[in-house]
Amino acid sequence: MARRTKLEAAETRDSLLDAAEQVFLERGYARSTLEAIARRAGATRGAIYWHFRDKADVLDAMVTRGRLPLQELICGIGDSPPEGFLNTLHTLCLDALLELARDRRRQRVYAILLLRLEDGSSSPETQAYVRRSLEDARAHLEQLFDRARAAGEIDPDLEPRTAALSLHAYMLGIYCSWLRAPTSFSLEGQAQAMIKLFFQGISSNNHA
Repeated sequence: MARRTKLEAAETRDSLLDAAEQVFLERGYARSTLEAIARRAGATRGAIYWHFRDKADVLDAMVTRGRLPLQELICGIGDSPPEGFLNTLHTLCLDALLELARDRRRQRVYAILLLRLEDGSSSPETQAYVRRSLEDARAHLEQLFDRARAAGEIDPDLEPRTAALSLHAYMLGIYCSWLRAPTSFSLEGQAQAMIKLFFQGISSNNHA
């Protein structure tokens, strides 16, 4: 019985977080309420207050439930990838765009974080967590490009920091452009060409 109760509590919590994603996306974080989230989930006010202290606590849980933008790029490369640093990073970037195009939950969470989270409306902890995640991704990319340059995979005159900042901005730009207007172009159909365009520009093969 205790195991069933624990499972039911976890299912209710997940249902509330699913509802929160929908409400935050539709209304924006600042205009959303716990009551609206509970109604969307078909739960009582008591249920949502049992699981979460306040709206900021809901957002914190939503953010930590999945990966943030660009986190997949810093988790998938080992010390010596057999395909090379640049080819492996190329594949990870392509996979990130394809997963976004196919995963509705990822679309909701990324849209909330990148487009619907008004400045100052979330908790300092959440803002710091998101900012730190993006900064960590950028720093990790710089390390990867440094190793790629040492391996002769990118233009030797290209600074790793410049390459990292460029890829970071390029990926976030694609995310934001498509999430704002997903019917304006097929992300799944254009992903390969867009990623190829970026990596061709920095490859050492084009600067021999």
